[in-house]
Amino acid sequence: MATVRALLLLPLLLLLGACDLFYDPAAPPFDDRIVLMRTVDDIFGDLHSDVEMTVLDNGSRHFLLVHGRDRHGEERTVAFDSRLRVRMNRPHLWEVRHAYVDVNGDFVIDQTLFSGTDFSLLSDNVYSDPPPNFPAGGIATAAGTVIVRVENSVLRAGPLYGDDWNFSDIDSEYVEDIDVHPGPVDPDPLNGFELRAAQHDSGRGRSGLVLWNSEISRTFVIEISAQLAVDMQAGDFAGSHVTDEAPYLVLSANKDSPVFYTRRGVVLLHDSGQHRVYKMDSGRRSASYDAGRSGEFAFAYSPDGDWLYWIDLSRRTLYKGRTWW
Repeated sequence: MATVRALLLLPLLLLLGACDLFYDPAAPPFDDRIVLMRTVDDIFGDLHSDVEMTVLDNGSRHFLLVHGRDRHGEERTVAFDSRLRVRMNRPHLWEVRHAYVDVNGDFVIDQTLFSGTDFSLLSDNVYSDPPPNFPAGGIATAAGTVIVRVENSVLRAGPLYGDDWNFSDIDSEYVEDIDVHPGPVDPDPLNGFELRAAQHDSGRGRSGLVLWNSEISRTFVIEISAQLAVDMQAGDFAGSHVTDEAPYLVLSANKDSPVFYTRRGVVLLHDSGQHRVYKMDSGRRSASYDAGRSGEFAFAYSPDGDWLYWIDLSRRTLYKGRTWW
């Protein structure tokens, strides 16, 4: 009788064993927004440590950068195009969060230059005279690419590079030192600032600089227009503090909480698993989404606010979806 019962149950067990839902009934977050997906287990191994994602957009094309570890434990940066096809796969590219678009619409990661058309390699050392070795981003302007960084809690703008990646003029080595904090009457401290990330919205000619302040455990998001970046670099900055001249937002978040600047709002990935959208002009929260189990996923938002990318770290599956607000 036991043998007969086992034979009767065998087809059912085989059917359930062949079904992925039998092993994992949970749907990914934003499952109603998905437009594309692909597995990345042929590229990445352990994705649970130090995964970083950002989206580069030059106004005509955008690419997702993912920094993680491959099957051999080596750190690796991969660029996916808008169809989730691999366009670049290289080790030893570290500063993904500070990657930026230059005046030509090409992309810079660390000191490496890639084509804004297909992410092919253009130069292993783009700078004719590199700025000091501090985490830095760049802002594309009509005058050229202005390098911005925070050094000793001071925002520094410059040098200015032309489209050939040489200094654009004799004055372009000038570096403007500007206090980051809101002003002398503000209770926020003068020190403790460091640049965490930068994201450029080419469609509006604006960049969002994400800064962490260790003294008050707050995140600052400062919106820098292309013209303001030129003024800062040229020494024509009117105020004594950058936030006197530029919109800024202060968020209560941990140092490593991902923050994404988009034209439709600043997105904070809270420890609770919530994605919270804040208006740049008012600082008010305008939308929230409870992703849940946030520790098993990594996320990135495009600067235009239209696209969301996320990776299931356990199953090494990459998704692209439309944003939810």
